[in-house]
Amino acid sequence: PDQPLEPTRQEPPPGTAPAPATRPAPLAAPFDAAAAKTVQNEWGNYLKVPAETTNSIGMRLVLVPAGDFLMGASQQEIDRMLPVVPQQFKGRFAKDQVPAHRVTITRPYSLGAHEVTRGQFAACVRDANYKTDAERDGAGGTTLEPKTGALKQQRGIDWRSPGFQQNDSHTVVQVSWNDANAFCEWLSRKEGKTYRLPTEAEWEFACRAGTTSPFSNGHDPAQLVAVGNIYDAPWKVEFPGPGQAPE
Repeated sequence: PDQPLEPTRQEPPPGTAPAPATRPAPLAAPFDAAAAKTVQNEWGNYLKVPAETTNSIGMRLVLVPAGDFLMGASQQEIDRMLPVVPQQFKGRFAKDQVPAHRVTITRPYSLGAHEVTRGQFAACVRDANYKTDAERDGAGGTTLEPKTGALKQQRGIDWRSPGFQQNDSHTVVQVSWNDANAFCEWLSRKEGKTYRLPTEAEWEFACRAGTTSPFSNGHDPAQLVAVGNIYDAPWKVEFPGPGQAPE
């Protein structure tokens, strides 16, 4: 969830850096961590807000400056990646990534530094007496067919019982767009601030963090295991049928 921000007119507290008189320059990719921190602080001074905050349910929110970046991938990059994409996702992967195009983020926003946890979502469920789509319609959430690795809907699968063990510090799963939006609406009421889901461009700008490579950690898909849970050797052992990860 993120909070759109607008400049305020209140005076800065004694001892803090004065707010710049003009709107800071946008943060244009490529950029490194040092440049991002500098521009983030400039925007924080301009808006008179901290660069990082923690809200009432323990979510750490990071101020993301306005900026621009190249969104999507070239056909050459897609052709290079397709061999490591599971068969059932190849069509969507290629369609979702083209054409590569320049995107401008015109307003700064605060974005959660981490995914919403199961414990944080549980607080929403308790306070709002909320039922997720998977619980409400009785059809269940989405899981994987063990023999093939194909996605399927299964009764009894939901955020409480996702099909594997979790605790309250883990990322909440088996929630729909409606469920995520309901969480934002609940948190907005709770705190008296506007929380919403980020746009695809806002999310990608933040997560790319100034990189221009196909992945945030470089060009080599074999190195994705260092930054994410991907279709790797354990997937092949668990789901040895069609759609398995390649060697």
